[in-house]
Amino acid sequence: MQVAYLKGNWAYGVTQGMWDYGETRECQLASRSSQPPDKRGDVLVCGSDTELAWNLGWLRPDLRNKIYENARLLKVRFRSSGHSSRNKGTWWICKRNDEESQNSEEHVAKLRAHQSNELISSDIALRGGSYTGNATRSRIKNR
Repeated sequence: MQVAYLKGNWAYGVTQGMWDYGETRECQLASRSSQPPDKRGDVLVCGSDTELAWNLGWLRPDLRNKIYENARLLKVRFRSSGHSSRNKGTWWICKRNDEESQNSEEHVAKLRAHQSNELISSDIALRGGSYTGNATRSRIKNR
């Protein structure tokens, strides 16, 4: 997956940031943000400077171009199941990974499925039932 991590001030210019192996960053899929990606495709936007530049992309197309120019294929591990807020959308804590074992695109699909299961479990809990971790009716037990 394409990952963008930029540093700097959007008013004075942003440059590619250093993200060392083992360091963690807050990341957001561009497709899950308030500003959807263009025809160049989805990108994992990491770091507060990159996120701000991405969100200003509608006003400053040069910022969005800079993000796509500096995006590169990185192996990252999603360290959380995802957090969501009204102002920020869905974001994850990601760790730069040098291992070949982690396919980030497959992991994104698993995280999305996990979020769906979380929504199901919270809906069941509101109805007074219990949930054991799989979205099949055989696993849902009423109290």
